[in-house]
Amino acid sequence: GIVVLRAAPPSARMRSAVPASYCSNERAAIGAMDSFSSDFSTGAPGGGKVDAGTIMEQVKLQIAVANAQELLQRMTDKCFRKCIGKPGSSLDNSEQKCIAMCMDRYMDAWNTVSRTYNSRLQRERARM
Repeated sequence: GIVVLRAAPPSARMRSAVPASYCSNERAAIGAMDSFSSDFSTGAPGGGKVDAGTIMEQVKLQIAVANAQELLQRMTDKCFRKCIGKPGSSLDNSEQKCIAMCMDRYMDAWNTVSRTYNSRLQRERARM
């Protein structure tokens, strides 16, 4: 599905991240998990098999969290370099506005790319 990320209010932006729903490496990671999960047992009494679907969902979640962390880090780095001339103990009003606008633009661009990527993936899957 498509996840649309929205910039949080300025006071919350630096504290939170919204997981992204896709990753270019997701298929490779899931494929690798598929290849070994069929023989993986939990070690639980009775030696029950681990559900491959559960493992794949966990991998997807871990990838989404890693993507969100990378998005937040890149956005923070870019906007800090653009907006903060001389780091100090606090941000002045113009720096706060610059960071808020920079983060909003970054998130808008991210959402546009995400929607386009997901649409293309869906079209490619429909052709198969």
